[in-house]
Amino acid sequence: MLSAHDYLFKGPRACNEQAISPIGEEEPSGNCWSAVRNNSTNAWYVSLGNGNVNNTNTYNRYTVFPASDLDNECSKWIDAEDDCYKNKHSSIEAASYHFHLSQLRYLIDRIKNGYKPTTSICFVLDYPVYREVFAANYTDRIVHHYVARIINIVCEQVHTNNENVSHGNRIGYSTLTAHKQIQDNIKEASECYTKPCFVATMDIKGFFMSIDQQMAYDIFLMYADKYYNESDKCFMLNLIKTLLFHNPTSDCERRSPIEKWDHVPLNKSLFSVKAGKGLPIGNYYSQLIANLFLAPMDDIIQSSGIRYTRFVDDICIVARSSKEIVETRNKIKSILSEMQLELHPNKFYIQPYQHGVKFCGRVVKPARTYISNRIRYGLYTMIKKYIRSPSLNNAYRLQQSVNSYFGLMNGTASYYIKKDAIKLIEMYYSEWVFFRDVNNRLICTIKEEYRPGKLSLMNVSEFISKYNPTLYAKRLRKAKNRRKKRNINSNIQVKNEIRKID
Repeated sequence: MLSAHDYLFKGPRACNEQAISPIGEEEPSGNCWSAVRNNSTNAWYVSLGNGNVNNTNTYNRYTVFPASDLDNECSKWIDAEDDCYKNKHSSIEAASYHFHLSQLRYLIDRIKNGYKPTTSICFVLDYPVYREVFAANYTDRIVHHYVARIINIVCEQVHTNNENVSHGNRIGYSTLTAHKQIQDNIKEASECYTKPCFVATMDIKGFFMSIDQQMAYDIFLMYADKYYNESDKCFMLNLIKTLLFHNPTSDCERRSPIEKWDHVPLNKSLFSVKAGKGLPIGNYYSQLIANLFLAPMDDIIQSSGIRYTRFVDDICIVARSSKEIVETRNKIKSILSEMQLELHPNKFYIQPYQHGVKFCGRVVKPARTYISNRIRYGLYTMIKKYIRSPSLNNAYRLQQSVNSYFGLMNGTASYYIKKDAIKLIEMYYSEWVFFRDVNNRLICTIKEEYRPGKLSLMNVSEFISKYNPTLYAKRLRKAKNRRKKRNINSNIQVKNEIRKID
């Protein structure tokens, strides 16, 4: 059995004698594209001098992978795996795929022969509310990132046409941009704070679990026919359809105690919803499709001239009178009923703009924004948990959590909250962490001597670009120019030193 240390720090060459296969999958056969357990039939040698490929040289079988064997789609899969790896680099399984290209190739072949998602992990989060989460296998995560490419292309076109009223799950958009839009809407409705206006928030009840899968696919298909016409359209649509209609409850491993599901509401669990309903929380494609699912409502509401902002299933309306807000709410209810959704009866708030509006963890007021009490309480609770047992391992976890909370506080009036948090942390963790300013943002950083060593293994995408003739030649020219520039600068320096001596 391959140890984690050997795998992570010795690299693929040291691990060639011990094949690593994807979890839950059979080991690639001899005719597969493999970097491990090679033999004379599948060993490859690439000559960068003349571009010849030789698959009979047993002694050079561990040198490189055949770049010629990569099809046109492989670069897209590599990009998808690279995006997936950014968030899962600490996982052994993630490292296995990232540094052993054979397994990625095996995944591509498996998908071409008929893709079916593998076993996922299911658990329950208890903070801030009880919520069921499905964590997909790493191989399935790669597929999610692959289909996200076409989904994001379609979504950006749709949301841009709707004047960017949707801010959830989009690159360049966040709760911060949503709050800024709400402030702009308040300023416009109140005519620069000179006239009264009202702000209302509402929420969709059990949103993810109430989504009809067939309707979600039909809506995506409608927009894809309009905004996506690439050659791989048919293949991508079939792949997205497979993911949408897959029921993860039929093949999953529960990691939380079964008693925790007693606290999960029935409308927030895939185990209790009807067949054909619900999208699993925790899967990348789910949040993108869910955000696009409400795009028809965005189009109707926004085109009617109503000041409207949405972050996934959280909705904020700004109007000059409470009557206009009630009318808009009734219109939203009728649209949602056609989509087999409903507004949460207990999550409707309306008040004058001077009182502020609580939206997505922040309290938005004219010209300023505050962090909510729940976020502040969560920050101090997290810090108190870690200061009970200071250690280097806890320092790594603390760093990630603090940076996450400080990210939520960006753009808010939270100076004293951060000051008190830093004082507590430095009292117990000053040996391992420090705080620095990066682009006017406070970042918690592990000290240099305690940072884990970076893996000295070649990135797959770098490998492909290296052996691409055009890019390889360009890289050589850049390296040559850098050496030339360095030599010129060193000669100038030597001459200057000689002049000084003279």
